[in-house]
Amino acid sequence: MRQSIRIAALIVAASFAFSQVADAQLGGMLNRARSAIKEAASTPSTPKVKLAIPKAVSGGQTAVFKRGEKEVAKWNPATLELTMTADGAVYKLDPKTGNFTDASGASKGSISADGTVVGPLFGTLQVVQDTNVLFFVNKDGERLGGIVASMGETYFGDRRRGYNGIVSDTGVNPLLLAYVYFGYVFTPEEEAEFEVEHAAAEKKARIKQLGYDPDRTYTTEELYDMIEWKDEDAINEILKYENSLTYAGFRDTHPEFKNCKVGAVGLMTNQWVDNPNATYYWVDYWVVYELTDGRNIVTFSTARKKFRYGDVENRYREHADRFHEVTDWVRKEE
Repeated sequence: MRQSIRIAALIVAASFAFSQVADAQLGGMLNRARSAIKEAASTPSTPKVKLAIPKAVSGGQTAVFKRGEKEVAKWNPATLELTMTADGAVYKLDPKTGNFTDASGASKGSISADGTVVGPLFGTLQVVQDTNVLFFVNKDGERLGGIVASMGETYFGDRRRGYNGIVSDTGVNPLLLAYVYFGYVFTPEEEAEFEVEHAAAEKKARIKQLGYDPDRTYTTEELYDMIEWKDEDAINEILKYENSLTYAGFRDTHPEFKNCKVGAVGLMTNQWVDNPNATYYWVDYWVVYELTDGRNIVTFSTARKKFRYGDVENRYREHADRFHEVTDWVRKEE
């Protein structure tokens, strides 16, 4: 039995060993880790941990709660007393009601066999069982973290990011783990910090996936700094092609471009380039579209034509949905 638990613990730890990977990789790792936990937890040799209010255990050994190397609390299973290291406060558990009280009898939250945990920092939480040994800690339907009972570990947010706590006795019920760590150790400030980190990681992965930042905006100066060639003939050829397109060519995907106007074109290549592997000439350019809703949108394309002095016949866009707002664009009629 202990061997199976150790194997499951090692699988979980290995599956979460990497902290900086793209979204797709994160998803794969999480799925594999979760499958590993479920597989190990579903074997007959792995007993199912049940949520329960602790009862007094005569001669029980004191369990120590830590975060990293720092001790944060101690649990005496014989007296049902929880001592908080930060201030030395002692909270007594009523095994019948699940209520905690301090030395003066004041309420200090509670735990319940239905998974409800009430603490001072995050208020009312719900501990939900996922596998034999894995529990999730939720608030208002949103997941705050989880508990791996077989390891005595409680984690906040994403366990790979170091918001973790460990208890010395893996027999401590998950309800008590949730009460200690989400009631007195993990803080709402850390939740906000984690959310910022998580959003940044998601955005980084998103940018890597798309090849550009979808939230990027440009200024007029930035666009004009990209210009490599001020050839009026080339600009007019591209303008002629762009103005021939209804909805700027985006009718099916972006109806907001209906009746838009072409504000300007900037050439980002210093000549019409003869593509040696194809029968066309090309030049890169940006174009600003003036939408009827007041926005000014820039996108980046490549104009193509068969002959050096011929008309532009089509355009190529490396990123089909790459659109950015130009924050200070001034329309000619304004």
